[in-house]
Amino acid sequence: MSNFHETLEKHFPKAVVDVVFLGETTKQLNELNFNRRNTLTGISICQDEILTDFRTMTELIWGNIFMLGGLGGLLISGRTGLTAFNHHDPDTFSTKRFLFIIGTHIAIDSEGRLGSIKRVNQRGMSNACGSLLGCLSKFKRFNGNYKPMFDRQDIAQYFVESSLVNYQLEIIRSSHPEIAITEKALEITLKDLEEILSKHNDFRGCDIAVLSGIFIHAPNDYHDFIDVRTCYTTRNGIKKDLKLV
Repeated sequence: MSNFHETLEKHFPKAVVDVVFLGETTKQLNELNFNRRNTLTGISICQDEILTDFRTMTELIWGNIFMLGGLGGLLISGRTGLTAFNHHDPDTFSTKRFLFIIGTHIAIDSEGRLGSIKRVNQRGMSNACGSLLGCLSKFKRFNGNYKPMFDRQDIAQYFVESSLVNYQLEIIRSSHPEIAITEKALEITLKDLEEILSKHNDFRGCDIAVLSGIFIHAPNDYHDFIDVRTCYTTRNGIKKDLKLV
C-alpha cells in the first residue's frame, strides 16, 4: 500500500472516490425527484483549479451551477448570493428544488504528507488548501493570538481568517492541525448555510438537498476522494438523511 493510501486510511477511512460520490448521490436524489431539469445547483467549494474536474463533472450531471463559495470553500456569497440563487431556479415547476454541494479540501502527496500536492506542470510541491494552510501558519506564528486585519485587496482571505479566528487555539492544539482547520471550515460553512436557509422566507416550502464533505486530492495517478459528511434532503418540511457509505 502506498504512503498516500496509508494516510488516507488513517485519517479518512470512509472516504470514497469522487466519481462514486457523485454517482451515488445523483441516484438517490433522482429517486426523490431531484434532476437537472427541475433543480438548481449551488456549490460552495474552493476556487482552486484542482477542483475543476469535480465542478465539470457536477455540471455535466446537474446542469449550470451557481458558485456560492470563495477561498477555502467558505460561503462568502452570504444572504445576497443565496437570494440571487433562489431567484434563478427553474420556474416552470410547481415546487422549487435546490441542491447545495459544500466542501473544503486537503491534499495528500505520494509520501503521505497532509496538505502537500504536486500540481500538473509544476516542478515543486505546493499546498492545498493554500488559503486554509496559510491561515493556519498565521495562527501558529502568533501562538493562537492572531488578529486578522481587514484588507480590501484581500477580502476573500480576510473572510477565511475572520471566520476561523475564534477557533485558532483549538486548531493549533489538535493532533493534526491541517485536518482540524479543514474540518472547522466545513463545519462553519454548513452552519452558515443552514442558518441563512432557516431565516430566508423564499426557501420555505422548497425541496432542498445538501451534500457536504472534505475533498481529498491524491497524487496524479489516483482519483480524488471525498470524505462524506452531512448529506440530507428536506422535503415538505421533513428532513431525511442520505446514506452513502
